[in-house]
Amino acid sequence: MTGARRALVVAQDDYANDGLTDLRSPEEDAAALARVLGDPAIGGFEVEVVHNAASHEVTRRVEAFFASGGREDALLLHFSCHGLKNARGELYFAACDTDPKLLRSTAVPALFVRECMQTCRARNSVLFLDCCYGGAFMKGMGLRASNDVHVFDTFTEEAMNSGRGWAVVTASSAMEYAFEDGRLTEDARPKPSVFTSALVDALTTGEADRNEDGLVSLDELYEYLYDRVRTENPNQTPSRSMHVQGDVYLARSTRNHRVLKGLPDDLADKLLDEDQGVRRQGLGRLEALATGSDTEAAERAHAALNWVAEKDAGPLMADARRVLDGLRIKPLPEVLKFGRIAQGAAPPRRTIQLLGPPLARRCAPHPHSPVLHVDWQADTLDGLAVTLDTTRLGAVDTALTLSGPTGEVEVMVTAEIVPAETAEPPRTPEPGPHTDAGPAMGDAPPAPPAPFPPGPGTAPATVLAGPQPPRGQVGRDVIRPGTPTGAPARPHRPGAGRRVGARLIDCTLVGVFGWGLAFFTVMMISALTAPENVESGFDFSQPFDVLMSIWVVSVFFGWGPLMFLYDALLLGTQGRTIGMAATGVCVVDAAGGRRLHRRQIMIRASVFGLPQSIPVVGHVFVLFESLALVSDPRKQALHDRLAKTLVVFPADARDQRSQ
Repeated sequence: MTGARRALVVAQDDYANDGLTDLRSPEEDAAALARVLGDPAIGGFEVEVVHNAASHEVTRRVEAFFASGGREDALLLHFSCHGLKNARGELYFAACDTDPKLLRSTAVPALFVRECMQTCRARNSVLFLDCCYGGAFMKGMGLRASNDVHVFDTFTEEAMNSGRGWAVVTASSAMEYAFEDGRLTEDARPKPSVFTSALVDALTTGEADRNEDGLVSLDELYEYLYDRVRTENPNQTPSRSMHVQGDVYLARSTRNHRVLKGLPDDLADKLLDEDQGVRRQGLGRLEALATGSDTEAAERAHAALNWVAEKDAGPLMADARRVLDGLRIKPLPEVLKFGRIAQGAAPPRRTIQLLGPPLARRCAPHPHSPVLHVDWQADTLDGLAVTLDTTRLGAVDTALTLSGPTGEVEVMVTAEIVPAETAEPPRTPEPGPHTDAGPAMGDAPPAPPAPFPPGPGTAPATVLAGPQPPRGQVGRDVIRPGTPTGAPARPHRPGAGRRVGARLIDCTLVGVFGWGLAFFTVMMISALTAPENVESGFDFSQPFDVLMSIWVVSVFFGWGPLMFLYDALLLGTQGRTIGMAATGVCVVDAAGGRRLHRRQIMIRASVFGLPQSIPVVGHVFVLFESLALVSDPRKQALHDRLAKTLVVFPADARDQRSQ
């Protein structure tokens, strides 16, 4: 919720007491400051002006101003008047009826203003003090250098410790005064206020916006006032005391925004015009610049479009955002798929085409993984060549970020590095009349023998390019002992005994954990429902019975979920359970020997584990579905068949595609 922005300007330039010299500037300064603070395009404050009012009227208006501040409001109070100090060093602000001899009853005490700020609920309160002349003491008091009117003696951090954000900015660090025998000295001639006029100029022109972000903060404003006042009057040094969290923004600085300074003057004027049709013409020119070949002008236009999308309102804001969306880089393809690649193969190369205006294509690639190498194509600057390192086994699921002046976009990169496979040798024909001597002269060379037809669940062998073994010979690394020459190698499957041993280890581990958890739960229930831990007269047997009933149900029916979680967690992270690791087996995809997908893991763990939630019946079902592997040639239990998995020795996992 955004609170109100309210300002109160107190200006005193006409004094009834002859000892106080009339001031020239407060009335003019107050009117100018009220205009700039109240301008919706600059300050956006609701401004009240109190001009030449009596002290009691000023105190009433100041108290009402701070008392009405809401929790989200921003308040600004500006005093332009004489500053007076009594013999005790207390600061007062002079009103039109102020008598220097009766400050407590005819002037506005600074302590009163401080207390009003202290009790205010507003989010932040800012006080500007432009006391052009010093204070005066009662008649007969001599001047002493140690009696300078120090504003911050009253507005100290300790005095403002209510926790609300507040700030005080003064025209000088110590308000010097020249007062003798009840009146100002003759050489103290009134002159226009340097401080307030600098404040008005800073907000009107936007020159106080030092970082050119379109907003004038309190810090920026003070730095501008300090430089400006010191330049015009070296004897006057503005000071500040700020105790606020975060930045306090006092005004907008539209015309001084850095994005508009980089545009032609006529274009900037169009964007600032009150007529929406004229601003729309400026938006069209920005779009033309942003899509042009001059990337420097395009970058400035892009920054201006972002400014319009944030600062403007209505349909023009939506149009600016639509133009910005059209300036984004568009990679083709958006997902780079390398597929399955043999480990150690030559690094494959893919191309990404960059679409969009010249500014968008001026981007830089940032790979998320060291396995990706990205270079600009030699023949064009609008394409990227992406190569993949094939030295490491496993799935590749990474991305490539393209970042540039118009934003960032990610290109997903997927691949799978699999073990290198040796090509199946051609079948050697039986010796015959022509096998030893070769083909007869003039005869056509015999056609190469057809490869073995793929069996069930077997992918055709891939023949690698390069020199092949001599005819009639077979590479030794393909032959397993006891395998006929030319026949596919068939790995040895783990037997039922080894798999039963693995499951016994798994069940023991799950049982120890489950019973330990059950014992701990019983101890906690007993402790929480003990008589000494409940209120007097409370029947603790009821919660104990309820909790014990829940515990008994969990013990009888919780075995299945525990087995499911155990299998799913370890198969997903390690590819085998602890029992499988102890017996030297693992689980792989039946089709390709790869690690299991999430769906396979869920099916396998569910079929084996969840039925065990039903006592006796579930355990019998799991026993019979597991015994199905005894008669199966591939040693697959029912949960293996449904999940399309195999239990193999780790050394044989890479050979599954040849089975």
